[in-house]
Amino acid sequence: MARYNLALSLFLGLALALVASVTVRADSTKFVGGYILMSAIKNGQHVGVAELEKLANKASTLPVSRIFVGFFDPTMVYVEGSYTLKTSGLNASTSSDYGFQDLKNNIKKLQEGGIEVYLSLGGWNYNCFPYLYMRYSVGGYGKHTPNYWKIEKYGNGNMTNCNEENQYCWVCEPPSEGTSLKDFSIFPTVPNSQTWQEAAKFVENNAKGNETPAWHYEMVPGRSWIDNKTGITVTIPGRDDFVRLNRDPYQDFVYLAKDLGADGVDIDYEEFWHADYFKYGQGPWWLPQTVYKLAAIYKTMMLHIENIHPNLKLSTAASAVGAWSSNWWGGNLKTVMFYLNE
Repeated sequence: MARYNLALSLFLGLALALVASVTVRADSTKFVGGYILMSAIKNGQHVGVAELEKLANKASTLPVSRIFVGFFDPTMVYVEGSYTLKTSGLNASTSSDYGFQDLKNNIKKLQEGGIEVYLSLGGWNYNCFPYLYMRYSVGGYGKHTPNYWKIEKYGNGNMTNCNEENQYCWVCEPPSEGTSLKDFSIFPTVPNSQTWQEAAKFVENNAKGNETPAWHYEMVPGRSWIDNKTGITVTIPGRDDFVRLNRDPYQDFVYLAKDLGADGVDIDYEEFWHADYFKYGQGPWWLPQTVYKLAAIYKTMMLHIENIHPNLKLSTAASAVGAWSSNWWGGNLKTVMFYLNE
């Protein structure tokens, strides 16, 4: 997650808070916020918890009003009342509870200092599918995409040379980050969840795009999948624990926020690969399937909040280009927020 190279990256904006009901309204409260990368390591030691504690101890003097604690794995598992971050993907501590109590204590301190605390699900590494991002985003539009140089450098200009050994030409993270393919994940669909199915039905009944929703339940994190466009078999990024245990990660995320005493949850969705792989048209294109998937994720989360912890707020890291109102030339999530609101 190299792009978050500061412990606290600041931004000024308007909160896009989604209320847990069928009707969605925007919270226009102005705020100054920042994300803190809890998995940060310095000199071989986890420092995220210590850095958060420093912020918490100075909460009343910080120039922010909201902090986003990141990042949690969208394929996480958390059992209500277990009070452990072991399978949350936060990777903040090696203590017996993997930093749960320290995080809870610091959240309380921050709140007492007047700062809201949100837990953030996603982030770049937990959105990046190295194979699909390499082939259909970085390498899907000729040689002039911003990161095509990686295919030239690590694959000698040939995508077939981008493989597991070089993490598909290091398109998600550079070699200097020391990542492995196990460090990446995606936002999953959850067909065995009644709440997900309710959300999916809601999307299907309200879909206005060029295609009807296709949920691609064959794409299961941690398991093999065949790219029908190339015949190549790869492993879907992420963990399959939630599948084996018959759990809904979005529900577990709400349970975790409740147990930690957080003010809200945040969806940091950046699956560029999904838009490029499932795009519609001949160019320029549309990304209806990505709009449908993101809508189902939001709706699932809203339903869980309503059922579990109604006072919890829901926000999203929405990029400005997401508001683009016409078709697009690929490589990003341009138009996704515009069509999501249609």
